[in-house]
Amino acid sequence: MNNCTIQYNKAQFIHVDIICTKQTQIEPQVVFKNSIMKKKIIFVNHNYEIKHPELYKCSTIKYINCSFIHNKRLIYSHFSQITIDNCYFLETEKSNDDCSQVQSFIISSNTLLHGNSIVCEIENCVFNNITLRNSIPAISDAKYSDIKITNWIFLNLNVNNGLLGEESKYVLKNVILKNIKTNSKALFHILYQNIEFNNVEVKDFECIGDGGDTSFILYDSGEANFKMTIKNFRIQDGISNGPLIKIIGNSNEFLFENSNITNIISYGSFISNESKNSKVIFSNVKISENINTSKEECGGIHFNNNINLSITNSKFINNNSKSNGGAICFDEISNLRLNLSSNEFSKNNAVNGGAIYMKNGKIINMNENKTLIIENNIFNENSAEDFGGAMYSEFQKIYLAILVNNKFSYNKAGILGGGIFSPNSVVENLFNLENNIYLNNTVNSIINDYTSKPAYILLEPDFPDNLIQITTGAYLNLVFTLYDEFNRNTCSFIQGKFYLFYYNLNNFANPNKYNLKFKIENYNDDIELRIMDLEVLVSSCNSNHILNKIKCKIKREYLKIYLFR
Repeated sequence: MNNCTIQYNKAQFIHVDIICTKQTQIEPQVVFKNSIMKKKIIFVNHNYEIKHPELYKCSTIKYINCSFIHNKRLIYSHFSQITIDNCYFLETEKSNDDCSQVQSFIISSNTLLHGNSIVCEIENCVFNNITLRNSIPAISDAKYSDIKITNWIFLNLNVNNGLLGEESKYVLKNVILKNIKTNSKALFHILYQNIEFNNVEVKDFECIGDGGDTSFILYDSGEANFKMTIKNFRIQDGISNGPLIKIIGNSNEFLFENSNITNIISYGSFISNESKNSKVIFSNVKISENINTSKEECGGIHFNNNINLSITNSKFINNNSKSNGGAICFDEISNLRLNLSSNEFSKNNAVNGGAIYMKNGKIINMNENKTLIIENNIFNENSAEDFGGAMYSEFQKIYLAILVNNKFSYNKAGILGGGIFSPNSVVENLFNLENNIYLNNTVNSIINDYTSKPAYILLEPDFPDNLIQITTGAYLNLVFTLYDEFNRNTCSFIQGKFYLFYYNLNNFANPNKYNLKFKIENYNDDIELRIMDLEVLVSSCNSNHILNKIKCKIKREYLKIYLFR
């Protein structure tokens, strides 16, 4: 059919019945060229005797240089191959038709492509000004199909559901999406199939479904092992009420390379991988100027469970997380194989771990040791509100990591660990810190390249025989110094020291010998008090001593040390 205009016919326009089981010709069975179709329905029903994977080859429909305007239920295809070449789609409408008006196997819909077990290649199409308010995908709800989309442009779409059906295999190549809005669970929701995005550009989008439960891409691999590939992907200037890209399933692979994520505001991570087992490769990726506004979901990129991860030659710049891990968060990790090489982490911000946050899961396999490599990375000007300006580690097997030739410079934290912080057990939770460069990492403008929480307290000076002799009314000066697990002063006290001054002892102690003991209160973490009990010998004052106002008291022979965060 060539150079035709068909419009405003309420009945179906063409119903094609094809009976074949084996391909007998190369050319399509039906071809439409240079035609305009308005409010038309085209049906292709393929009858067969034996079902097999190549059944579609003997039922082929091709559209060339066609325009589809104001269409409802445009194409229904059953075990057939559809090729759409250089076609134009405008203002697809919502359908309110009753199913009884058409064949019984057709559902009332406004999707472009409907059917099962089809192979479809659609090229050179433009979709503009489309608003769909029903609950089915805008382009295709085909199931168990293999669909390739090439050289498509989507402009000004507002849809209640996603673009594509969940249960088919897709390849999207050279696709542009601009000014897109959806309140569905995901614009692209893929179940139990492989999917590939190649050279896809996205700008100005809104995923405004339920808070925390909507995404631009939701990939569920199910129980089997499937793969999502994203190459040459550029997405910018958008908002999402959940993770931008969310990956779930029992076992999957995720390849992400030569791609940019820029200026995204998401309620959750920009990329969240919650799979039980996942192999992930990032290469030549730039993630910049993004904000995770959720205080519950950590990280710009979030990984958990059993992860085999490689990130190389990538940049994470000026990302912000209202939780932990401004660029990357490893949370609830059961096992980790890691290659983090030749990357840049700059100006990222979070509550803890300005660039990277790492923490165990409740169950961790301590018997299986994976390779962990962190080398040739730059951590510059990252910041944490609390701990670990560049990196926070509470992962028990990170001590296995090979950490070499990394540069930590001008990172800062609000409380401890301007460069790197591990709360405790640094023998397990932190790597060998040598063979790296540390430059001007600070806490409150004080150099603090790496540290742990306070590990122990010492008393200064050291009193011989643990005996203090003092006259009533004299000063008793005690200085307590905090040390971290690296045996360095830590800044929980004033520059690592806490000063106590006692005056006018005759107001609360008669001349006698007292035992002075120490205890710590108002501090829930473990800390060792490396101080022996002291004997205090108080002698009577004489005319040369001046009595002063009481400042402190010793009660029940204990001196309480209060630590405040």
